[in-house]
Amino acid sequence: MLDKQLVIQRFTKALPTYDETVIIQPKIIEQLVEYIKDIKIYNYERILEIGAGTGMLTNKLLEIFSSKDFFINDICKDIIPFYKNIENTAGTNINFLIGDAEEIVFPNNIDLIISSSTVQWFENLDFFLQKCYGSLNSNGILILTSFGEKNFKEIKEITQTGLNYFSKNNLEEKISKYFDILLLIEKEHVVSFDSPNDILLHCKKTGVSASNTKAWTKQTLINFCKTYKEKFQINNKVYLTYHPIFLIARKK
Repeated sequence: MLDKQLVIQRFTKALPTYDETVIIQPKIIEQLVEYIKDIKIYNYERILEIGAGTGMLTNKLLEIFSSKDFFINDICKDIIPFYKNIENTAGTNINFLIGDAEEIVFPNNIDLIISSSTVQWFENLDFFLQKCYGSLNSNGILILTSFGEKNFKEIKEITQTGLNYFSKNNLEEKISKYFDILLLIEKEHVVSFDSPNDILLHCKKTGVSASNTKAWTKQTLINFCKTYKEKFQINNKVYLTYHPIFLIARKK
């Protein structure tokens, strides 16, 4: 079972370094915005963003949509100062819903629920989807990005720890119970680093190390770096795989 308190602690600690450290998330958000524009999803008045973090996606959404009510959720209460510049956005009421999205009550009559790089942390995706279904208006839209089973496959192969990611087919099966899928696309990004230590530091500074609860010793670190280089080093660079999945769906 995932330790949610550890998730809160590690993501809270990573907040000051998150924006300057993340590599793939900005690309995922850029791509997601393009998909939203392609499908021509506009002008939803009541929006709920799940796992908003430092507001990287939030700012894009406020540019795209002319919403009256924007609900910002995150499990970490320390995100609120990151939004001081958008709280007085013209014509939009900003509302914070701090807490675990699997536990809090969602507002009613929502037109759009959106979340990027969050649902892979959930323990019961079906329950979350039921909550989204109940919260959304008729023909309401659900937009998600998550990560597939190849995500961080290098780290998982060595440590035998990590999140149990859904495959594209898994997600399609679960989501199609409640929603008509408009778009479901997976991509793969392989990122290079100078050393395995740099990969671990990257994970720590972005909070994703919360999925690994094993204690590191000096020897396990040495062994990890040695094995990583043996398996995944090419031309003095080591590589880490990201496997984002994009979904846009309409309530049935």
